[in-house]
Amino acid sequence: MNRRSFVLMHIRACLLTANGLLAISCGGQPDGGGGSVSFTISSSWAPANASTTTSYERSVSVSQMSCATTSIGPCTLNPCYGVVGSSNVPDVGQVVFRGGEMGSLAVDPSSTGSYMPYLVDGELPWRAGGELVTVAWAYTPGDVALSGGTLTLAAPPYVTLLEGSTFADASPTLARTDDVTIAWTSDSAPGPLDQVMVNVETGTTQVVCGFSASAGSGVIPSLVLQSLDSGTGKYNVHSKEYATQNATGADGAPWKVSFNVDANARTSTGLASGAVTVQ
Repeated sequence: MNRRSFVLMHIRACLLTANGLLAISCGGQPDGGGGSVSFTISSSWAPANASTTTSYERSVSVSQMSCATTSIGPCTLNPCYGVVGSSNVPDVGQVVFRGGEMGSLAVDPSSTGSYMPYLVDGELPWRAGGELVTVAWAYTPGDVALSGGTLTLAAPPYVTLLEGSTFADASPTLARTDDVTIAWTSDSAPGPLDQVMVNVETGTTQVVCGFSASAGSGVIPSLVLQSLDSGTGKYNVHSKEYATQNATGADGAPWKVSFNVDANARTSTGLASGAVTVQ
């Protein structure tokens, strides 16, 4: 995507308003440096009749990509999804994941600042929502003189999509002119910060919509889906608890640090993720 196309898309998204939904929170990282650091624990507890495997993954992502996002209702639009920034990024030193039913894992960065993801098959990092999990990192991005930090969260419950929900079917189809309703049940009582998230991606555009896990259902407005290109893309539904904090790196560069603790949603036959067709 060239700079002109990006700017036009951003302006259009920031001015969209319909059905009482106003696009807000347009912005991004400044061009002067900085970026984002994301720590993630992602768990998949597949149903017994599924071909997928129960597993979990711990990963670290560092990006200097600058991109403006737009909020519409319960959703956020990212027009730069999958666009690769610099291949060499500042790291945060050794990262340690612990808590729940996981063995403690220390992850060190490569020479380019990237981190290898670690997948564990046949095990779960937690079985009931509410178990505490922690991530700790050694220093602020790119500056070993500034100490890092620690974030601890309660794991979210595992959720199952109800039959009839759009994303409960394999390879669902979305009509951009229609609202999309999803509904779910939770294995255990959700905490006040637990959410159910829906991600849909086509091209370089990603839509992320979040709903309180205790609500049991949510609606994605058609206005949001209209930002997606038609064709085949990907989707994922998961429960989540997360936290973010701001950090100042070398030369005053602003960084956003986030800890994401996710549990992929189940359907009657597998996990709620895969290919989606947008019309």
